[in-house]
Amino acid sequence: MSEVRKLAAILVADIVGYSRLARADEEGTLVRLRALWSDLLDPAIAARRGRVVKRTGDGAIAAFQSVVDAVRSALEIQGAMAGRALSSQSGPVAI
Repeated sequence: MSEVRKLAAILVADIVGYSRLARADEEGTLVRLRALWSDLLDPAIAARRGRVVKRTGDGAIAAFQSVVDAVRSALEIQGAMAGRALSSQSGPVAI
């Protein structure tokens, strides 16, 4: 039986300081995180033909068929996150 191999570009994302934000306002931070996934992260990954392989609470692993698509998705996400906050007590979110 022949083995089929695929090359993939992997994007790993994690919210910087999420534990600190959750300690300060757990419910509000979680609501904002869910909105961030549905409004920004999922669409940005899908737009570049990527797919979320695994979510890790405040992070994710996504796979792309192209390194260029993975990098473009990461740049789009980082650029859009500059003005967002995950907590009423935090500044912009870093990923």
